[in-house]
Amino acid sequence: MRAGLWTAFVERFTSAGILFEQVCVLILSLWLVFAHEMTIGTMAALQLLAAVLGNSLLNLVEFLQRYWCAGGISGIKESLQESSEVMDKPDARTLLR
Repeated sequence: MRAGLWTAFVERFTSAGILFEQVCVLILSLWLVFAHEMTIGTMAALQLLAAVLGNSLLNLVEFLQRYWCAGGISGIKESLQESSEVMDKPDARTLLR
């Protein structure tokens, strides 16, 4: 329950932070356009760049959450080194396909 709550908070705060970043870039860009310091085309390119950056940050946070839940590298190595509990009988035959 606690881990699920933490994950939900991280997802919400990350999404809200990225939206806040994009709104700030939009407001700053609009201010520069109205002050004739930036063109509309530059503003559009900057918005696309901010959207790509936001998407990359969301992907990074999602990866880090899964990495953290897996226990990092040690948890991944441990799960890869586990042997299968299902064993064949000593006199088992190979089935033909």
